[in-house]
Amino acid sequence: FACLLNLGCSGRPATIKPPKIDAMAAAEAAMANFDQDADGSLSKQEACAGITNTWDRYDQDGDEAVTKEELAARFQQWSEDDTGMMNLLAEVKYKGQHIEGALVELTPYAFLGENFKGCSGKTDRYGFASIRIPKDQLPKSQQGVFGVQVGLYQVSITHPNKKIPAKYNDESELSVDLSPLEANTGLNFNLR
Repeated sequence: FACLLNLGCSGRPATIKPPKIDAMAAAEAAMANFDQDADGSLSKQEACAGITNTWDRYDQDGDEAVTKEELAARFQQWSEDDTGMMNLLAEVKYKGQHIEGALVELTPYAFLGENFKGCSGKTDRYGFASIRIPKDQLPKSQQGVFGVQVGLYQVSITHPNKKIPAKYNDESELSVDLSPLEANTGLNFNLR
């Protein structure tokens, strides 16, 4: 799961590199976006779910607050990791039942920059979606590769026939921090 390979011009496998990021600029923008009381750090009440659900990845000193420097350190990890793209499955249940045809969209937070690409997938009859970056969003050399990048994403889940509450789409409260760990475990959404 960790790193997908692509054939380069030489015919040898070439590693897909992680997205580049200006970690400090992204951290400053994230702080401006989330730090509601402007005290220079994020509490669990201020941070998005993607950060609070993976709090230990961010709160490196264990003081129950995430500083700009801690955000930057986490963001920099994505660029320094060797995972450029990974497979990702999402399981979706609505009112306790797997649903077919739900569209799961992951949109990178704008403060991460243009190198992070959105991705999506539709659930099959068992409620699982293979999440991937659309082919037209990938460089020509990666057009045959399927997967997602590491990063922090807002999540939207919609369905053509079921009225899924706005807190899961238009007013989404869902977000995820994707790392190779999620490639192994997948994402689970139990919508009510």
